[in-house]
Amino acid sequence: MFERFTENAVKVIMVAQEESRRLKRNWVAPEHILLGVLSVNKSHAARVMASHGLKLDGARKDVLAAVGKGDDRLEAEIHFTDAAKRGLELCWAAAQNRESGAITEDHIMLGLLALNDPVTSGIIRKYCSSISLIEEELNRSMDGK
Repeated sequence: MFERFTENAVKVIMVAQEESRRLKRNWVAPEHILLGVLSVNKSHAARVMASHGLKLDGARKDVLAAVGKGDDRLEAEIHFTDAAKRGLELCWAAAQNRESGAITEDHIMLGLLALNDPVTSGIIRKYCSSISLIEEELNRSMDGK
């Protein structure tokens, strides 16, 4: 599934899995993917989010407050929730709409924004009142404007 992802986009997913495990979960949800995006400091998506005040440390606290820490016995396999899978499908759609052969962190962020997951969107809205403003900033940068 991840063969179309750039190296940094793969890092996003790997960090999402690590963040899930840090919270003692055996599943990756959209909020973990958001943490993954924010963790790739050099990515444009992380810089856009930081320009609105949403940085990794604050988002970690917000995710913990929203979903808490689990008591799952950690297993070797970690799965993606249906919402996370849908978010990844939407990031692929964002890449296809731009006729991009590879999925970047920007596409992942656009997929999360399009998903409109209550936890993830709530965290984003805490820092930026307009999801469409973030979408515009990401799209503008991908257009080279």
